[in-house]
This record gives sequence, structure tokens and C-alpha cells, in this order.
Amino acid sequence: MRGHSLKKKELPEGDFGVAGAHTARRSNPRVLQVHHFRFPAVAGGVDRVVVELLRALGPHEAVLFEVGGWSDRRLVKKHVEGFTVYRRRLRRPSSKASWHQKVWAVLEEVLTLAQLALLLRRERIDVVHLHTLQDYQEYFIRLSRWGLCRCLLTLHRGETLGFRERSRQQQERWRRILDRCWGVSAVSRSLARLAERRLPMRKRVRAVLNGIGDPAEATGMVGAEFQGESGYALCIGALEHYKGHDIAIEAWRNVGRQYPELELRIVGSGSLERSLRRQAEESHARVRFMGALRHEEVLETLAGASLFLMPSRNEGLGVAVLEAMSLSRPIIASDIPVFQELITDGDDGRLFEAGNAESLSRTVMEVLSDDQSRARLQTSARARFLKRFRAAEMVAGYRQIYREIRSGAASDAGG
Repeated sequence: MRGHSLKKKELPEGDFGVAGAHTARRSNPRVLQVHHFRFPAVAGGVDRVVVELLRALGPHEAVLFEVGGWSDRRLVKKHVEGFTVYRRRLRRPSSKASWHQKVWAVLEEVLTLAQLALLLRRERIDVVHLHTLQDYQEYFIRLSRWGLCRCLLTLHRGETLGFRERSRQQQERWRRILDRCWGVSAVSRSLARLAERRLPMRKRVRAVLNGIGDPAEATGMVGAEFQGESGYALCIGALEHYKGHDIAIEAWRNVGRQYPELELRIVGSGSLERSLRRQAEESHARVRFMGALRHEEVLETLAGASLFLMPSRNEGLGVAVLEAMSLSRPIIASDIPVFQELITDGDDGRLFEAGNAESLSRTVMEVLSDDQSRARLQTSARARFLKRFRAAEMVAGYRQIYREIRSGAASDAGG
């Protein structure tokens, strides 16, 4: 075991959350979920997964730490939907800061560590669950080294793809986080394999597939009947390069020649919004930008879509695909590894060649022209969702890892 391993003499009975007497009395570990969002708002797939985990675990097993913004200088405790929620900024000093700024940053760091240590003890936390690789997670890694908690890191998206492009300082920070976590998981098998190849660590990455509650069951929503040319196709996701919205817009120029009334709607916001709008105008494609919507509005828009498109260049898993499956929408996605894992081409969805707008437009027109095939895609998509992607399966997977981490079974080598 390494320097951050726990020894019984370091944690006397009844002391901090890992080895106290209260731990032995609880069958399920008490977990601090750490993520940068404001509960219960859902602005993306990672937010949705964290909310699902919280609600499934319940207030007795889960506490939330919201990583706040610049103005959140004090540690604030509140209660939301019965959950204990803490909020504070966790900032790291910039390498370009002046000497007096660095002094203040060090003082704030000491105060933050003290507050987090008291939080862990007060809430009797066994496991700290970190979501996506972020610099601020080093605070919890340091507390783990001091024997105050054990950390699980879950990779949700392309953290693995850009590691070598990061600054040397950030690479070293991420190495420390990966090396000193008690376990690392990923939201799909393909992302787990990619992480093991590309990230500098010796751990095995466990795959725990994302799962969600059934929107159709929870809200009574039912996917609308196919509207044909008078309906719309839908893309959901941040307006960033990896989501591939530019591919969908380019493809829609070809689709529009055969289906001139069929609209492409894009839900989301991001840094590429201006360039994507310009691309749509120049191509004369029938495209509408919906902006960022509340989650309830996203589901309503999805339920009414004739087609759901996911033209991503890379993804962790893609929660929007699961929502489309649950609402029986015909799905067309790029053939990147994670979507090959989710979708059986021609059975519960269609796959097109990633990055190829012509392949996407051809697949869209094939689905639109074959009523029987489209109906089969819709029925099979919901059946696959119910079989493999319910929240209960995801929560069971994480609970197993939490227990292993609490007991020490998820060792440095095993992850």
C-alpha cells in the first residue's frame, strides 16, 4: 500500500468517517458527491447522473458538495429536497499570480482544507465521489492522504483525450489525483478502455454504465407519433466541436432537398454558437437554434421529435441518447465506440460514419422513407433502455464500489 493507505492506528474508533464505529454499524457507506453545479438544476448529462445518484441513495447515504463560483468564498450549508448540501469555491492559485496573491491563496487553501476536514467528520463520510477530472479535486486527495476519507473518481467524458495537450503543471496535478484515488470508474466500457490506454495510472478502470430514471414513467410523457415532413429532427448538447453539430447542419443541406419542410432543431449553448449559426445561414439549411432549455423543456422537445440525432465526435456515454431511447425516439448516432456499445445498428437505432455528413444525410433519408423499419427502431430502443440503462443498475454498481473502497478492497492496483 502507498503513503495514502489507511492504518487502524491513524483512525481510532469513533473518529473520522472511514474507520469509526459508526462505519461498522452501517451496511451502506455514506458518500459525499462532489460536482460543480447547483442542485437540483440539470444543465447537462453529468448533472443528470449526479442527481440520479443522489435521489437513489437518499439523504441517509448521500451528502452533496457543490463546487461554487468566484463569489462563493464561505462554506455554506443548506437543505434541498431533504438533502444536506454544502457549497464553496475550491480554487487553485494561478502560476501567473503575484507573490501577495499567492500568499492569500495559500491562506485560503489552509482554511478550505480545515473546513473540508470538519465537514467530513461532521457528516461521517466514508467515500468522496469525484465527478470528471478537475484541478480542485486535489483538495480531497490531500485529505485522503491524511487518512480523512477515500476517493472514487468517475470519468464522464473526454478527459482522457486531451491529457497530453494540457500544461505540464496540470498534467502533474492530474497524475496526483489519478494516482491517489482509491478507485477510478468510467461511464462506459469504451471510455474505461480508452482511459487505461491514455491516462498515466496503473489502476484498472471500472465501467459503471450510466442509467437514468424513466422519463415516460416519471412524467407520463409518451413519444409523439411520427410527423413526417412536417415534424423536426433534434440534436441536444453543448455547442462545442466534439458534439458534431456542424456535421448535422452540413447533412441537413442534403436532407432539405428531399424533405424541405423537415426542420433540424438544436438544443444547447456553447462557444461555437455564432459559427454554427453562420454555417446554417450560408448553407440555407432549415435549422432552428433553441438555446439552453430547462430539463423539463428538453424532455418535452425530445418527446415531440420525429428523429433524434447524435453526431458526436467523442462521448463518455451520452445521457441524451438514453432519454431518447426511453421516449421511443428513432435514434441516428455516429459510429464512435461508445455508441456501438449502446446501439445495435438496424435494431434499436442507426449508426453512420462519424464525421461524414453525407453518411448522416443518407441514413436520415433511409429512416424517413421506411415506416416499418422506423417503427421497429422505436420499439426496440425503449426495450433496450428498460433492460440495460435504468438508474437502479447504475446505483447498484456504484454501491458495490463504495463498499469495496470503504473496506479497502479497491486497492491502489485494482481501482
